[in-house]
Amino acid sequence: MEAALWPSGPALAAARILFLGDYVDRGSHGTELMAYLLAAKLQRPDAVLMVRGNHETRDIQKMFTFYNECLAKYGENEGLKIWNAVNNVFDVLPLAAVIDDKVFCCHGGIPPPWVCPLISAIDKVPVPLTKPAEQSSIAWELLWNDPIKPNKITATLQLELSSNEGFAANTKRGTGHVFDQNALDRFLLANQLSHVVRAHELHQNGFMVTLQMSASRSPGVSVLIIPLLWWYQRLWRGIARRRETEAHASQY
Repeated sequence: MEAALWPSGPALAAARILFLGDYVDRGSHGTELMAYLLAAKLQRPDAVLMVRGNHETRDIQKMFTFYNECLAKYGENEGLKIWNAVNNVFDVLPLAAVIDDKVFCCHGGIPPPWVCPLISAIDKVPVPLTKPAEQSSIAWELLWNDPIKPNKITATLQLELSSNEGFAANTKRGTGHVFDQNALDRFLLANQLSHVVRAHELHQNGFMVTLQMSASRSPGVSVLIIPLLWWYQRLWRGIARRRETEAHASQY
């Protein structure tokens, strides 16, 4: 992965790269991965860009693996310091990004209009954001929401979607909302956007078009692409294997 993205290192990469969150709780190399990404960010602050995912919160990490990973690797005292230091970074990460004034990017999904009428409201979310669930409904929706495929909509769910501007309770995750095609079209139109790119779900092919732009707007143009969640850990494993091979070769 590293060879494909920046074979000469991030400092010489031609492209700008936007990562969409969930850097931790995705394997046993969360600390190493964050050290690598932050080093790349220091080398090229305008080219390595990161938004926050739902696992970049303390409560979630304690339920999953990153908190215990830090303590297991670095001891109770130093591990806690490292865990807090990394989370201090997460507390100030952006929640969303817009590419070329047209492509909206976030980790989870679009927020309901009664929470966030326009994306300019995202700029008013408090920073640092240590407790998203308590401090900002907008942040929580951006971190947790999911699209729902038309073939997954039951009659009961359709009633709820129709009554709430295309949004319904996200029963799969137990928090946040799911949103349908109508909600997506309304969001794009209100904010003069063309696409939404998000993460938050695993797809073995690396991406998936979940919803299409409605025919009345621009037929056949995809508006929701799901990047791979485990890309980050694969990136680190590839780096680790390469360095092990180089270290072994240097012994001869």
